[in-house]
Amino acid sequence: KITDLKPGEKISKKISDRLGSMYGIAFATENGIYAWYENLSKPRKIFDLERGKFRRKRITGLALVEGKLVFSTGREIYQVENPQEPLITSDRSLQALAQSGDSLVGAEERKIWIKKKGRDQQTTIFLEKKVTALASVPVYKLKEL
Repeated sequence: KITDLKPGEKISKKISDRLGSMYGIAFATENGIYAWYENLSKPRKIFDLERGKFRRKRITGLALVEGKLVFSTGREIYQVENPQEPLITSDRSLQALAQSGDSLVGAEERKIWIKKKGRDQQTTIFLEKKVTALASVPVYKLKEL
């Protein structure tokens, strides 16, 4: 359920406002890539690092590029949905803070914090594994993965 509608309200504006305020993140730990978004009780694994050619690899960056979630391991950049061949081989790895909706997202060693713009409160997600990368991803994209 995205929002409650009342008679006379503009449906498109109400939905647009609600979607704009929702936030979701993709983050990497030592064992995979996870998705988390508002109203999800715990992070959901969307990519497993414990099997195949990515075993023992460390994800150093995540980004949403042209609607696709990509990750870097050392110098190579792969697409989550199709990781067989690297998209790009680079000299440098990627890590950064991210913006998700109207929120600022940051990662510390074993926690991720999300601070909504204009509010003093923040959401904190504590993790058992170290965070190795973080990306802001629209909720609808995370649900598709």
